Amino acid sequence: MLDDGEIDALFASNAPLAYLAGSPSIAPLFPDHAAREHDRYRRTGIFPIMHTVVAHRGLFEANPGLAQCLYRGFLVAKDAAADRYREARPSFQVTTMVPWMCNLPEENSAMFPENWFPYGIDANRKALETFLRYSHEQGLSQTPRAVDKLFAEELWLT
Repeated sequence: MLDDGEIDALFASNAPLAYLAGSPSIAPLFPDHAAREHDRYRRTGIFPIMHTVVAHRGLFEANPGLAQCLYRGFLVAKDAAADRYREARPSFQVTTMVPWMCNLPEENSAMFPENWFPYGIDANRKALETFLRYSHEQGLSQTPRAVDKLFAEELWLT
């Protein structure tokens, strides 16, 4: 649709296939997006939240402990992926053929703390509060919202 002019813009984490195929009709809004993202992270300390898990509050009310169980499960999975990365890192065994990929761990380590993707409310409070403030300022929410009220109460101390 973007390539055919049916839509004017696309906000996505992956480049559209038509762009990757070299379509002259598609261009990034910010050609230097990586440099801009790095600069914003350095200035604000906020790295955009990649994913969220959403469920009806009634599900958690009917199943006490479910939110904590899910949270711990996602932590275990993230830690396993990070461990696999750290184990392969010394030998630069990467799963893709990308030039200078071996430099990426050092570049990221210089910018990010060891835990690149922190989980939990407190670890992401600044980003969540900023998101909620922008949402209200831009008219997407009629009233300001408190971060903790978005999450199951059993997760408030995470």
